[in-house]
Amino acid sequence: MLRRVLFVSTLILASTIGFAGSAKAEPVSDEAIFNGEILASCSIQATAEGVLESEDGLSLTSETDAANAATVAITCPGGEVSVVAPVANAASTLTDNKAEDITPTVSEATVALDSITGEADSSGAKLQIPDTTTTAVTGKVNMTVTNATPLPAGEYSYAVTVTVTPEVAPL
Repeated sequence: MLRRVLFVSTLILASTIGFAGSAKAEPVSDEAIFNGEILASCSIQATAEGVLESEDGLSLTSETDAANAATVAITCPGGEVSVVAPVANAASTLTDNKAEDITPTVSEATVALDSITGEADSSGAKLQIPDTTTTAVTGKVNMTVTNATPLPAGEYSYAVTVTVTPEVAPL
């Protein structure tokens, strides 16, 4: 019996010593992946055309109750928005675009962006887009043209160019 106890004790001692190294936990690791994007440029997309109305027969505007501003979507992580005065839309599908027949005495446009204070206008004022802007913002583009004499009856189509210039990042 003593032999048996001695044998079992030796066996237990040997297994404890022999397996102690292999029972140790091995360190493991993995990588946490991060993805991001720094836009190299800005983008702009017209999302809805504007509608013009004349209340006095001398001017067309998108800023009345029956008219609508055009809308644009701008994605730009820092930069500025500028706009130029409306011009007769040479690409218009109208058979007879009356806008090509007049020379307005006043021709102006503005752009205002949701959640950004201020506006750009065709007299040269520019709108700054903060570099913290990471998602597309909606812009409302309005325009007015005024003629010295009553506007001829017909359809009118104008184009207003909105430009987005990205901020130049320091090197």
